[in-house]
Amino acid sequence: MVKKLVLIGAATALLAPGVASAAQKRGAIVKIDAKTGLVAVAQSRGAVALVHVQTVRGLRPGAIVAFNARYLKNGTFAGTRVRVVGRARRFHVRAFVIGVRKSKRTAILSARGAVLSVRLPKRVRSLASAHGGDTPTPGSVTDVTVSVSGDGSLAATQVKEVNPSASAGQISGKVTAVGSGSITVADGGGSVTMNVPSGIDVSKYAVGADVLAYFDAAADGTYTLKAVGANGSETEADDESEVEGDVAAAEQEVETEDEAGDDEAGGGGNSSSSSGDGGSVSGGSDD
Repeated sequence: MVKKLVLIGAATALLAPGVASAAQKRGAIVKIDAKTGLVAVAQSRGAVALVHVQTVRGLRPGAIVAFNARYLKNGTFAGTRVRVVGRARRFHVRAFVIGVRKSKRTAILSARGAVLSVRLPKRVRSLASAHGGDTPTPGSVTDVTVSVSGDGSLAATQVKEVNPSASAGQISGKVTAVGSGSITVADGGGSVTMNVPSGIDVSKYAVGADVLAYFDAAADGTYTLKAVGANGSETEADDESEVEGDVAAAEQEVETEDEAGDDEAGGGGNSSSSSGDGGSVSGGSDD
């Protein structure tokens, strides 16, 4: 299935899971991991793609990039011919709320796996749900309009709750613990501990390994691993032997949850202001 993406007035094609050929993609950089060469790019309607690039030289959060993308086995992409074509002053990010640090007015979000620390405005109301409040709710999916400062930090100008009780999410980060029947993945101040069901072998993922994990979220606050794959490099990400679980099914669940509130929310955001061409969850929550 091919989805039409619209970002900053340009239409591009989104590569469907399982398609090996490259496709043109374009979006605003949200986060860069220089050690692994993993770049998070915000696309249409705030959906974020995790892209493995050969070099991050010249790339900065907020830059608008165009590139060729090839889908990898763990659900990320390999990006080639990456070029900066402009800069976004603000853009939308659709994300699962891992936690909220109320005293610091900061939300820890997972945007299709990319863990983001976003400074909240002084007053936030839920615009798409009856579950109003002055902060986003952990376990919900929100559409956040963000701006990028010179140091790469993110600040929200608007937060819109689109799904108050999401049942699926994902996180990219390092394995911090592998217990009897559980695994914990953490990055950027947020962590997710997931129960491991029978049929998924996590023994291959040592503490310190970079992974992308997909999880189901239950109403009681517990989380269950749905799929996981090594994510320390493009080679690892495209190695089927390093993947456990059904990535395609897990991706579809996350996408469904991200889009669940679009009708009530007025369809979410899909534009950016730019220049140029253009088991448990922890996010450091406090009272």
